[in-house]
Amino acid sequence: MKKFSILAMTALFAIGLVAVASAHESDPPGTQYFAFQFEDESVPTADGDPSDWSFVPPFYWVTADQWNAAQRADAGGDFDPTEADLASFAPNAVYGWNESLNRAYVLIEVDDDYHEIDRESPRTIWTDDGLEVRWMAKHGPKEEFGSYGEVGLDGNAVVFQGFAFPPGVEESFFVGFPEFDWNLPGASPYLDVGWSYTGTSLGEGASTYIYEVSTEVIWTIQETYEDSEFLDLEEGEVIHSALHMGDADYGAHHNEGSTFVFWTTNVDPGNNPEQDYVFAEIDDSVDQTATATAVEAASWGLIKAGLAK
Repeated sequence: MKKFSILAMTALFAIGLVAVASAHESDPPGTQYFAFQFEDESVPTADGDPSDWSFVPPFYWVTADQWNAAQRADAGGDFDPTEADLASFAPNAVYGWNESLNRAYVLIEVDDDYHEIDRESPRTIWTDDGLEVRWMAKHGPKEEFGSYGEVGLDGNAVVFQGFAFPPGVEESFFVGFPEFDWNLPGASPYLDVGWSYTGTSLGEGASTYIYEVSTEVIWTIQETYEDSEFLDLEEGEVIHSALHMGDADYGAHHNEGSTFVFWTTNVDPGNNPEQDYVFAEIDDSVDQTATATAVEAASWGLIKAGLAK
């Protein structure tokens, strides 16, 4: 594994702080969020238990009213903006990071009145009630984004991590681009995932699903973990990231009368990550020793053992 520092590279070429600020201008403007910095003794575990995030202030959260929703208009996949119905689907999310472990963390909590896992193809997580986490370590404008077929190997770094719980079609609940054996959850130090829920597991009925991700941020991806490069996370660094969630109800995509709403933290309902996330400094106003009551969780260890159903 190799680490790549954007800030160090900037200093090396003496670009200067003004140029750095210009390069990191929000695209779209005004959409900058902050990743909470965890102290070494307080890093969260990706096990679906949100209690180790309990002390993170509301400032860092991307609440449901800040997400954008779009209705799938036809089978071709076009989307039209739609009024967000927070009574039927309400996602909330928060990012974090730790310098010593060089890891980024994401916690997503979503209240849903109908949780659906019934896709016909194992790979099409985006047709279910699934979560997509997208990263672009090489912060830049939209026109510089690479396509998924170009990710990593030629220097682009739009990375896709997709999850759908509980495990559904052929027990497949994760897909990532590009795909190598080492970048599956738990297969290397790169990625860990946990989840839990309260309420109704599947179908009609109120539920709260919790997704928790612990990951390194890919700079360039190669066929092995050791040969790949990962961003060296530093205070003040800015990257692009985005969260996408599907709200599939009543047999979305293959039943008449079904609905599918695409939720995203992007300003526009596009696939590529567009939001600026800043790796924040330690927040001295926060007591990171505070904890909350744990919730029932399905850990990644149980998932790997095939016991979490």
